[in-house]
Amino acid sequence: MKQYGRKNRDTYLGTYPGNGVLQYDIAFVLQNSSLYTIFFTKSRQGYYPFFIHLFYTNLTYEDNDDNVHIYSLVKGFHIKLSLKSLGRILSIPYHGLSFNDIDMNDDEVLSNIFLLGQGLQMTNTKLKIVPCLIGRILSYNICPKTVSYNYYSHDLTTYVYAIMAGLEVNWAKIIFDNIIKEHTSFLPFGAFLSHLFQKFKIDLASEKVSSKFLSHLIVSFSIA
Repeated sequence: MKQYGRKNRDTYLGTYPGNGVLQYDIAFVLQNSSLYTIFFTKSRQGYYPFFIHLFYTNLTYEDNDDNVHIYSLVKGFHIKLSLKSLGRILSIPYHGLSFNDIDMNDDEVLSNIFLLGQGLQMTNTKLKIVPCLIGRILSYNICPKTVSYNYYSHDLTTYVYAIMAGLEVNWAKIIFDNIIKEHTSFLPFGAFLSHLFQKFKIDLASEKVSSKFLSHLIVSFSIA
């Protein structure tokens, strides 16, 4: 099996560009994790509530060694998505570590995540600035939640760790797994699904679109 390692994480802790101001580059963190494009402002779209309802109502899937596919039907258009096609449409990796492959046991990474004297389980009050912002971005986009944003589920904790560790992660499989979960409070990934509808040439012109984005993305910020 291919071994997936780390990418560069040298600037995660911040840099001093020469003016005595500590600067954090969240864009670099997202680029290093191959997640920047999916969050970049120009790639975000409105979402189509009725189509989202149809997509999840007609959703079926296969998830085994031979087949990993999502199937749905939206206004007569058959949608079939593999991890590869999902990754290509959303411009995210479709190979790499799976969720269960990520071990949160690197003391250096943990020290870059937590404030002094803090450790697992994650909450916003325990985290340094960069992982706290990453957690907020992921909780609005990759790991949707309805409970307090101070609470980090095991899934969200693992995703934040993976990004801070610079691990190569199969983000397409992670989104796949979140799509096929049973959803009782809301239907996630609305804006992401707009890319799928366009790819399958579903006519969106006559449909009601919402432009409200549940997305927080801070590209860079400085602390004096």
